[in-house]
Amino acid sequence: MKKKLFALVAMLLTLCMALTACGGNNTGSGNSTTNNGSNAGDTTDEGGDSAVKIAVCGGKAGSTGFTDEGIAGTDRAREELGVEIDYVECEDNAAYETNGRFLSESGEYDLIIFVNSQIGDIVSLFCDEYPDQKYTVVDCKLEGKDNVRSVSAVNGEQAFLSGVLCGLITTGEYQDVFPMTNTDNVLCYAGGMDAPTSREGAAGFMAGAKYVNPDVEIQYTIVGGYNDPATAKEISLLGIDQGADIVTGNCGSGIMGVLEACKERGAYYIATSPSDNDPDQSLCCSVKKTDVLVYNEVKTFLDGNWSAGHNEFGIADGVCDISFEGTLYADGIPEELQAIIDQVRQDVIDGKITMPADVNDVDAWAAENQYQAQ
Repeated sequence: MKKKLFALVAMLLTLCMALTACGGNNTGSGNSTTNNGSNAGDTTDEGGDSAVKIAVCGGKAGSTGFTDEGIAGTDRAREELGVEIDYVECEDNAAYETNGRFLSESGEYDLIIFVNSQIGDIVSLFCDEYPDQKYTVVDCKLEGKDNVRSVSAVNGEQAFLSGVLCGLITTGEYQDVFPMTNTDNVLCYAGGMDAPTSREGAAGFMAGAKYVNPDVEIQYTIVGGYNDPATAKEISLLGIDQGADIVTGNCGSGIMGVLEACKERGAYYIATSPSDNDPDQSLCCSVKKTDVLVYNEVKTFLDGNWSAGHNEFGIADGVCDISFEGTLYADGIPEELQAIIDQVRQDVIDGKITMPADVNDVDAWAAENQYQAQ
């Protein structure tokens, strides 16, 4: 039975890699090169070069903006760093475990990277069985494993600057530039899960808005999952009907439900991935650059700087930011608003601003942290 299982997995893996190599994920020409001078892993030959091979397990191309960013980071690492990388598509969490075990059993890979925010518990099921295999999990926190490194964005920083912009314009003061705003001073946020990471992300947006507009009302409602556009739409419609002129969230593919609601009611929409932008509805995008995280982790390994434990990256690292590319305001926003966002960004980089960790902490945080023009 076990042999049959591995045979089936091998067939599936071969198919996935074949699809990748055929260009479905823009893998470039050739998947195998030699990294010069790298001291990653234990594969250095006598000439001092390292023949490193890496596997990246992620979702199906086109399924979510998050997945496509992970693929983009994989492609960039392969092309710019000259390392052999196999991308393995996983349709569900069970596939991550199946493919993870198979890749580990093969012994072919110096590093296996998983791009999935819910992968921690899955990797924990088998990583101890392969103590010599190095793993990196992206967008997830997994500690206490000597052969696992985890990296994620600072959740509270992803939407902080978007929150700043929303707080500035939801008063209706700039209706000539942002005609879908009103004077109700209300925002709406659709949270994915009632879990620490999701609540921290929501707290960052709320803190940004209240940092420049302490009187703003923010309607925060939990969707209950990351793949429920229908519920996200219901939450968004309710928020808009109660005065919200801008809606966003961190609800995975549910963000498409947010977009539908904003289109129906004529409100601004904020995506959490550039690929989810709508040029006719998007105010801006709360960027978490998964492509940068993936690329940097490949480079970290090649540079010999891989180490177990958890690491977070945010605005100061170029991972989190606000973006207007692909939105209604791709040509820019008023200079005075951009100047405020730039100043706040720099204050975060300089360590002058730290985010609250939970939505319940936002009001107390805002009472002590208010924007001061410089």
